[in-house]
Amino acid sequence: MAYSAMPLPLTLKNDFPEVKYVTGIWKAFRESDKLKVQDTEYSGFTGASAEPDIFNIFDYRLILGDIHTVLNDPDKIAVSKSLAVKIFGNENPVGKVISFYNFTFIISHVFSDLPLNSSVHFDVLFSDKIREKINPQYKIAWWNGGMLTYVMLQDGYSEDSFNSHLLEIPSRYYPDFLKGRSTYLQRLFINHTLTPY
Repeated sequence: MAYSAMPLPLTLKNDFPEVKYVTGIWKAFRESDKLKVQDTEYSGFTGASAEPDIFNIFDYRLILGDIHTVLNDPDKIAVSKSLAVKIFGNENPVGKVISFYNFTFIISHVFSDLPLNSSVHFDVLFSDKIREKINPQYKIAWWNGGMLTYVMLQDGYSEDSFNSHLLEIPSRYYPDFLKGRSTYLQRLFINHTLTPY
């Protein structure tokens, strides 16, 4: 696993013109956490927050819902087929309400279950926009790790150029108390076998 700081995906999206797609995968809850539908609680599922570009970077397939609206709304979520079947059976889950901690979400999309050999697993996808609700400092929290960040570059940009640009992050974005410390940033390795959605 190669974890990065919480602000990295947003910074890459806003300030790095060489980036075509970027998504951070941030674990929002674990199998032991409870989801609630009406008066019934469920556990055994995992959840992550991600940018919509996750569907452009990885070959995750939507079964229900429009690809152009997935993860655009902080109050809407995408769920796996397995979760939908376990909780709602044969009913269409789109429009159903799920509660988690003090938050309420509406199911807007359903995706195919992730392969077992995937390095990441989740049954619920939340918008990246919930991060600020959970951690109001997340846009500047370079001290807060736990983010898996994935990037696809624009055509015409080299990996070496991008890696050099990454090395500017500590001096440009770190708060004063972090400056001068060693950085988590390491050379980018591109997997050219990823299939965009």
